[in-house]
Amino acid sequence: MTNMFVFDDKLTLPCPDGFHVMDETEQSGIRFFGDSPGRCLSDPERHILISVGRKTLGGLSTLLINAKDAAKRMEASIRKPMLEYGYRLNGFAAKSVGSERAEGFSYEYESQGTGMYGESYVVKRDKALYYLNLYARKEQRPESLEVWTTILSSAKWSETL
Repeated sequence: MTNMFVFDDKLTLPCPDGFHVMDETEQSGIRFFGDSPGRCLSDPERHILISVGRKTLGGLSTLLINAKDAAKRMEASIRKPMLEYGYRLNGFAAKSVGSERAEGFSYEYESQGTGMYGESYVVKRDKALYYLNLYARKEQRPESLEVWTTILSSAKWSETL
């Protein structure tokens, strides 16, 4: 049975069997992009971590910033600290997160001798940027991407008030 995870009262994601919403203690070492508020879903058996964050835009930035530019900025800010972990950019791409278009990128790195795979996407909706990230073991990439794609394609957005 799949539970639902609601983030920021705007985004609902399925939380498939095996996943749980991490509590504050479990999330204590996780830093969200731009220090935005965020939450994580974890499947310890499949070694998959998904994080979701939000940054509210104000004033002129609401008009000037788009998801593609935000994704490029996010990649640049991730690249520098991740170089010591063997960060390798695979490329930029677009995906659907429910009814919204997301812009992002995929990459690989090493963590404690384990090959890792990551994807990061940005959706601009109303006056906010929503950040969605996947972290998985490289050797389990096909299975992890299947779960990730199902979660993203099944996302639901609340209507704008």
